[in-house]
Amino acid sequence: MSDTEYGELEENQDDFLVGPLGQRISRRQVLKGSLAAAGAAAAGPLLYTTAEAFDFDKSGGLPYKANTSVRGTIHFWHHWASPLRHTSIRSIIRQFSKHYPHVKVVDTAFPFGDVWTKNVAAVAAGKGMPDVLISNRPTLWFDGGKHHVYDPVTALAKRDGLSNGKPFWPAIWKQIVYNKNVWGMPFELDCRVLYWNRAMFQDNGMNPNKGPVTWKDAQDFATKLEKKAGGPNDVVGFYPTWGNSMQIDGWVWTDGGNVQNGKQQPTLTSKQMIATGDWMQWFGNRYPSSEINAISSLNKPGLDQFGSAHTGMEVHIPGQQAVWNFYGVSFVNAKGVKPFPYWGVGLVPHAPGHKSINFTGGFSLSMPRNKHRSKATTEATWEFMKYMSLVGQRTWSVLTQAIPVVSSTAKHDSFLNTLPHWKVFIQAVALGDAGVRNTKDVNFPGDVTGNATNDIMNGKDVKATLEAAQAQALKNMKLGG
Repeated sequence: MSDTEYGELEENQDDFLVGPLGQRISRRQVLKGSLAAAGAAAAGPLLYTTAEAFDFDKSGGLPYKANTSVRGTIHFWHHWASPLRHTSIRSIIRQFSKHYPHVKVVDTAFPFGDVWTKNVAAVAAGKGMPDVLISNRPTLWFDGGKHHVYDPVTALAKRDGLSNGKPFWPAIWKQIVYNKNVWGMPFELDCRVLYWNRAMFQDNGMNPNKGPVTWKDAQDFATKLEKKAGGPNDVVGFYPTWGNSMQIDGWVWTDGGNVQNGKQQPTLTSKQMIATGDWMQWFGNRYPSSEINAISSLNKPGLDQFGSAHTGMEVHIPGQQAVWNFYGVSFVNAKGVKPFPYWGVGLVPHAPGHKSINFTGGFSLSMPRNKHRSKATTEATWEFMKYMSLVGQRTWSVLTQAIPVVSSTAKHDSFLNTLPHWKVFIQAVALGDAGVRNTKDVNFPGDVTGNATNDIMNGKDVKATLEAAQAQALKNMKLGG
């Protein structure tokens, strides 16, 4: 980031608020009422109780072949129960109802993961499943294509001219299609970026506009930022697995490695994996697990270590800055000044001679397998899926700052491009990797690299740990995952 891009805007919180979308809002504007909705939003957790004030669907028509005469009640399951994201979902449903007045959408939020467990059980029982749910896109090929937890929507997509996936990021559509069948509609895309606390950078004599680029930079910056006094103000400079970060299987990409070869054989003992483990362990040795756990326990309600100012840098998804804005997070330097923007954003650090690569994931909308679903309900559900994917995804992005699944919206939407750090987010998406697909073990590599990462961060021998993970991976693949 250049100094010009950040602008070095140091504002006193008594004069300016930060709105739900990261914008600066003067108190004069709020008092005049010209930004009343945004002013209410800037108050913090009260923001999305007034989310109905934000109507981001201004189109008179719809950008797809639509049948707005469909009727019925559809049940929608998802895993967004937080006040920010759940109310954002309900905002989209309200907008959907303006176009589809004869369809009632009943949404139910479950804890992350539970929604899929409950759906699998309902499909197995042949009853109790929803009409549509938020599915896990990276495993859609397995859940839908292999185990038929979902019904394909291939014929519907072909009928409405959506079977080629043209509106979406190409990598996303590849996850939706398996064995020539379409298993849902994309909804959310995320990536990983590096955030840093600009106030902390200033206090430590560092350029607040420039984050670390390489692994060595991350170590050097962490050393400068850390503060160890044995109290609630302790600061961990950087911890590779904090935030919505990557385990060793993601970090190895930034050293030019991977966890499997072209034949889907695990490569967990490669020189890149060992080098990545050594780099990660440097932080584990510097910050023992007892210290990490003690600091994590001091997080403020609803916030992680970065939002609680317990770390100077953190890898997270773009949507996390909406959470920090939601809770009114701001950082103050030693001079009592809050430098706006409060955090800097850059690409994930990489090993020398390589490039930044980050994990990109996301979700989709799928119809659970249900032979008893009526044609009318199927049609109403399909219209909801199309609306969510092609129109509602923009509202979702505005409110939660997730990346739109429609690539042209992500790149060119005039409003989204005014959001702080949006251009960095789009740059990170372009450098994203959706992860590996292993047909012998759908849970690979997470079923072995999670434990391996923990062991490495807790000081166990890197090479021996990865050899054990390699052996376990081979065993899992023989058992079919």
